Amino acid sequence: MNTTPKITSIIIIFLLLCISCKSQTIITKVSYISAGMGGYEIVQVTKDSVIGKIVNRRKKIFINEKTQKKFWNSLIQSMTVTEFQEVKPLKRVQDHDEENTTIKIETTQGNYSLLNGDFDPIKNKKVLQFVEILQAELNRIYLEEKDK
Repeated sequence: MNTTPKITSIIIIFLLLCISCKSQTIITKVSYISAGMGGYEIVQVTKDSVIGKIVNRRKKIFINEKTQKKFWNSLIQSMTVTEFQEVKPLKRVQDHDEENTTIKIETTQGNYSLLNGDFDPIKNKKVLQFVEILQAELNRIYLEEKDK
């Protein structure tokens, strides 16, 4: 009995599984930096934590909390890295009070960043959703912390 075809089949299946696992890009960290109009936000979000600070003319809030699982899952499932890469960046704004925003995502396959994204509401709908989820969480944190 010849077992070579069986062994070959098992090896091929194993290699295909390895390739498919490697090609899956997983977001591991999101950084959000926004500055202008008298304040700034510097926040890093991972599966485990939200760390950073939000500063404006009235308040300085330091953030160090556990990431809510529902928030993290909705954030990373709202778009793909390919969709993020399709957003066209705009130039940095040099005016005194204009806002500049950088979003950086770190993945298992590399890092990607975007400065002042030119979001097309149709083409970049999922990335806009990603940004809205992130900003809503930062808003929630700010509102909870501002009166403390």
